Amino acid sequence: MGKTDQGAIWLSEEYLPVFDFWQFWRNTVDEDVIKFLKLFTEIDLNEISKLEKLEGEEINEAKILLANSITELAHGKEKSRNAFNSAKEIMNKQVGISNLPSVNIDLSILKDGIQIYKVLTIENILCQSNSDARRLISQGAAKINGKKISDFNYLITEKDLLENKTIQVSIGKKKHALVKIIQ
Repeated sequence: MGKTDQGAIWLSEEYLPVFDFWQFWRNTVDEDVIKFLKLFTEIDLNEISKLEKLEGEEINEAKILLANSITELAHGKEKSRNAFNSAKEIMNKQVGISNLPSVNIDLSILKDGIQIYKVLTIENILCQSNSDARRLISQGAAKINGKKISDFNYLITEKDLLENKTIQVSIGKKKHALVKIIQ
């Protein structure tokens, strides 16, 4: 057993943002999708049996149904829809999506700049430690507003702000968050 709770699935938004909850279920391995649909959703078994025939890329439809259904049960229809829409926007390479997990940074911090690895660890939004963040950045997994960053000393400043006064930070293809600027 690891020393952190990363990878744990929480029902409380305090411990796991709704988007990450949705993403957890969306990333279910192919072999478990049908089993989880039967166990964790209220979807009719006849409908689930139709999904059992899906193969290859088609299984993604069942994964989205699983994620939407469980998220709706746990967090409500609106939050489930918001998580799904955010995921869809990310797939379409849109940045600055408002429904992503977020942290706040004071505008004064951006004036001098803040190193990217420090931003990734604020409230453990994307990384659990500075060393974890630096390693992922060095491996090319970090992005700011969709642009790959490989220097862990990269300074995030006002130049990185999107029109909506946010900065989207990402680790890999599936972990995304917004940095909201407050004054």
